[in-house]
Amino acid sequence: MKVLSGIYRKDGGTIWYKGQEVDIPNPRAGLDLGISMIHQELVLAPHLTVAQNIFMGREPRGRFAFVVDDRRQVEQTAELIERLHLRLDPRAKVKDLKVAQQQMVSIAPRTTSAVTWSTVGASMMRPRLAASATRSTFVMSTPRGLTEQT
Repeated sequence: MKVLSGIYRKDGGTIWYKGQEVDIPNPRAGLDLGISMIHQELVLAPHLTVAQNIFMGREPRGRFAFVVDDRRQVEQTAELIERLHLRLDPRAKVKDLKVAQQQMVSIAPRTTSAVTWSTVGASMMRPRLAASATRSTFVMSTPRGLTEQT
């Protein structure tokens, strides 16, 4: 899975996608193909907001390419959070969230095509969410709901 998502370079063989041989030298190339990996470990910046973490590396830009459109980023994050039925404030600092909420922030950008990028495949490497009904429902229903949206 790490080779398919571009974390590791392949040392042999070929990768075929939609009938064509592809090279995935880095995670950005994997994302461009729609391949995403949800890591077991949390890969978040605790000092940033929920919205900033969800859009990290894909920030919406304003009139100038070097200026992040914070308002649009928060609005799009709010839309994503609502669509996923999460109770999170896009402006909340990740360090102030419970671990289960942080895991949901980590998973959220990989579950949508409308806000961030089009994901055709997402691999979950043994996710360890605390076993509550709400969290289990989120993890199990999200792929089903996204399939129904497309």
